[in-house]
Amino acid sequence: LEKGKTIHSVLRPNHDRPGFFYNRSNPLVCDLIIIDEASMIDLALLTRLLEAVPDNARIVILGDAHQLASVQAGSVFADICRSQALAGHVFHLDYNFRSQGRGGIENLAKAVNANDYDGIERILSGSDFPEAEFVPCSRETLMTAIEPYVTSGFKPMMTAGSAEEKLEVMDNFKILCAVNSGPYGTLSINHLCENILL
Repeated sequence: LEKGKTIHSVLRPNHDRPGFFYNRSNPLVCDLIIIDEASMIDLALLTRLLEAVPDNARIVILGDAHQLASVQAGSVFADICRSQALAGHVFHLDYNFRSQGRGGIENLAKAVNANDYDGIERILSGSDFPEAEFVPCSRETLMTAIEPYVTSGFKPMMTAGSAEEKLEVMDNFKILCAVNSGPYGTLSINHLCENILL
C-alpha cells in the first residue's frame, strides 16, 4: 500500500531523458490508485499517469470540480465530472462534516456555484454568517478596507513565542486572491500587507 505520494514521485521522472520510468511500456504494479486534489492535475500529467496504470487496476479520483483548474493546460477533473460517458461513475459529496452546513463560507460557495444571486446577497449582507462579509472598496480605498483584517490576522503571530508557534498561528489567517497580478492580485495585496505591517 503506497500513500501520500505525488504523481511525479510515483511515476519516477527519468534523469537522463524526458518521460517517466513507469509508462505505457513499463506499467505500475498496482490494483488500486487513489488520486486526491485532482482539480490541480493538468492534462499532460494525467495522461502520463493513465498510460502507466495497468488495465486491470481501478482508479478513484477525488477533488472539487469547482476549484480553480490546474496551472498547466486543461481542466481535466472538471471535464471528467461533466462527461456523460462517465455520469454513472461520478459521485458528489455535498455534506461538510466540519461545518455541518452552518458555515458562511460553505453556504456562500454553494450559492456562487448555483448562480444564486439572491442567496449570495443574503449571506454577504445579512447577520446569519458574520464570517462572510462583503466590504465594498475601490483601488483607492483597498488598503483602508483590508487594514483591520491584516492587523488582527497577523497580530497573534507577533506575540507567539517560538518559530513553530508563529507558523501555526499564521496558518489560521490567509488572504486569497483570484489572480496573481493586477490591483487586486496576490502581488499587489502582499505589497499592501507589507505597508500596513510596517
